[in-house]
Amino acid sequence: MMRAFIAAVLLLVSASPARTQPSGLREIFAPPSGMWLLPGSGYGTRGKFYGPSSPDADWVVDQWNTPEDLPPFHDGQTGNAYLDVRLDPDGGITLEQNGKALSCDRIYASGVKDVHEFDLFVSPNNANRPEYKQAVLQANTNLASLRHLEHGITLKPLLADVLDTDCTVTRVTFLTSVTLSNPIEKQTLFYQLRLGMIDARAGSIATTLPAPFWFAKGNDVRTGHTGYYGFGDSITSFGEPPAEPHVSTTYGADLLPRLIEIIHAGAAFGLDQDLSHWIVRGTYHGETIWGHIHARSHWKDFSLAVD
Repeated sequence: MMRAFIAAVLLLVSASPARTQPSGLREIFAPPSGMWLLPGSGYGTRGKFYGPSSPDADWVVDQWNTPEDLPPFHDGQTGNAYLDVRLDPDGGITLEQNGKALSCDRIYASGVKDVHEFDLFVSPNNANRPEYKQAVLQANTNLASLRHLEHGITLKPLLADVLDTDCTVTRVTFLTSVTLSNPIEKQTLFYQLRLGMIDARAGSIATTLPAPFWFAKGNDVRTGHTGYYGFGDSITSFGEPPAEPHVSTTYGADLLPRLIEIIHAGAAFGLDQDLSHWIVRGTYHGETIWGHIHARSHWKDFSLAVD
């Protein structure tokens, strides 16, 4: 019954909203010339990349909390029972996760027991990883110096199959994100923008995106790290519709006003209010799953540009 409902959802059609971008924009990151792999379980050390798709790879695949790390790329593809990553001829990338053997909960580094979050993201190499080829074109871009921070991306959700609802949370979220670093106050702000979601609870399926919320207010309860802030937003905050399965939707939004608004709101939790201290450090996009769900999505046309 639940799979039949999802199959019906997959037939929905959406339109890609059109908008005019400012002229004179400069890209912060180069498009990928290849992908490295960042281990998520036990393949070497967590901080060491491995198995690149090409010698000049300047982006990385992060397989966080995977039950088994991917093997090295071969002919632009890698996969195992839980993950599959494919570099496509159109310059995009297809990401796939299978949570069939995922535990519902896990004990994190801080000792906290929480739902088992399983992420599959791609992101450009940056100053956090200086030993690898960089994708950064505009370094040390701080918010106070900007008039616009235009983010664009095309997403096509391809699959969202609920295998069972044994876990408290059974969900896939398709999201893109910008990471801001504040080296002066030693703070980091993760801004996550949800583009689509399938959520299975109590025998029904929800595709409505949740209201924006803070998921970290100065510390990470899972790792114990301090200076950690996170805000989960939804594309509906920009007046754009959620992504529809089997339909390519191209998104574009100026994130700067929203980020400034969020930073101001974060003053209540000790977030630094000096915009010149906040640097656009990174970005990532892809899938997050919880519970026993099988998901696949195609991503292309990534852009993060400023003027």
